[in-house]
Amino acid sequence: MIPMAGSAERSFLFPAELPAAFAFLGDVKRSFAFLSYISLEGSYSEDEYRLHYHALEAGFYKVDIFCDVQVLREEHPCSLIIRSLPGKAPVKSAARWNAMTCQGIYESQSVFHQDGENTRVDFSIQLAASLPVPVTLRLVPPAMVSKSTHNILQQRIEEVSSAFIERSIRAYSASLRS
Repeated sequence: MIPMAGSAERSFLFPAELPAAFAFLGDVKRSFAFLSYISLEGSYSEDEYRLHYHALEAGFYKVDIFCDVQVLREEHPCSLIIRSLPGKAPVKSAARWNAMTCQGIYESQSVFHQDGENTRVDFSIQLAASLPVPVTLRLVPPAMVSKSTHNILQQRIEEVSSAFIERSIRAYSASLRS
């Protein structure tokens, strides 16, 4: 198995007062669409979902990580917490010639603070998994594979957080013009 983890923390100004910002970003089905590489795979209930991280790395390795999550909304402080959902049947880990599939852990937190006419959002995201080793990587030293996959995932998580910020602000601004 190849252990890997990535995380990012960002603060950004959302162009709305706190109630509107929380309502817009708190619609998690809409908000999941703002994440690059991560999509909504399915729903167990209103606040329980299966997410799918999918990426093609080095133009050759297909990576699929599935994460079961639950959404918690808190009012004091105003926050949206997405954490691992226990008790669901995990996807079966599998490695093929150039593809890896496994169950992982996704967590994120958004804490909302009124900032004049805007809302400051403190956003953090983490993704971790243990990928099965595909055939093409079995001859590469494990330490080299582990370091490389960690670096790639860290870069992807940075991209996910940047895309989330940009896409959510753009979508909210577009909704005001409609």
